Amino acid sequence: MPRRRILQIATVVLGLAAVMFAWRLYNRPAHQYNTAYEPCWNAAVLATLGAQSTFGTTNCYSPGNLPGVGRLVGTWPSSSSPGHDLVIFATARIPGRGLNGIAYVVGEPPPSDNCVFPLGGPWWQLAFMKVPSMSCPRGFTYQGGG
Repeated sequence: MPRRRILQIATVVLGLAAVMFAWRLYNRPAHQYNTAYEPCWNAAVLATLGAQSTFGTTNCYSPGNLPGVGRLVGTWPSSSSPGHDLVIFATARIPGRGLNGIAYVVGEPPPSDNCVFPLGGPWWQLAFMKVPSMSCPRGFTYQGGG
């Protein structure tokens, strides 16, 4: 294969890789929660579900405030069966537009009728739907079903 053809193919491949990388950077949420606070979030989940925490809740979590997320307007725990947990920590709630905050999800789908973004592991970030288009903000996907 001539050297020129190899350079053309390499240029196309590098160009596609650059476009994919740029799209991934663009299509992430504008404000993504920092998962460095995950040990505190785990302590909050255990406290909400009434379980003992090994994370030292007095140092990082207090009811009504979640580090890295902010002041909470509500916490909704749900444990439908062993190994299935859903805890929602909401910083805001608007009827018809969903919740803003984070959710801890094990063995369940993410919270329905909301815009969601996976933070990794059991954690999902929640965002309001945009009005008037009723679409999700950039990087979030709609989770229907509820």
